[in-house]
Amino acid sequence: MLIHFLNSWEKEYAELAAAIQIRNDSPKTLTAYRGWVATFQSFTRSKTPASLIAEDVKSFLTHLATKKRVAASTQNQAFNALLFFFRHVLGREYGKIEGVVRAKRQRYIPVVLSVRKNILPHPVSRRGNGFFLQRR
Repeated sequence: MLIHFLNSWEKEYAELAAAIQIRNDSPKTLTAYRGWVATFQSFTRSKTPASLIAEDVKSFLTHLATKKRVAASTQNQAFNALLFFFRHVLGREYGKIEGVVRAKRQRYIPVVLSVRKNILPHPVSRRGNGFFLQRR
């Protein structure tokens, strides 16, 4: 069973590597894209590449956001890997992917440090619109 699992997608993995190398993309891109294609292959239970449809991609991306709770950038990387795979390996578009649950980006909350926390080596005074170091 395992041998059939590997052989059914072997040609696609070789074509993925060749397509990335032709474009002079980073070896890390190949590693990441190969990983996402393998995860997608597992998710679709090794459907033949010819039978993959846009609904499979939509289900996979939604699964990443809802069940795996991945970050938005991770979901975007998976999307781009599959887009590349469909376009350059399978030679087809999967069209518009609508209705995908998107992972939420976390809001960046800056850390605010007060002047009283002794961040600066010298006391600070306020003059006009700025802060100035006081000489001791």
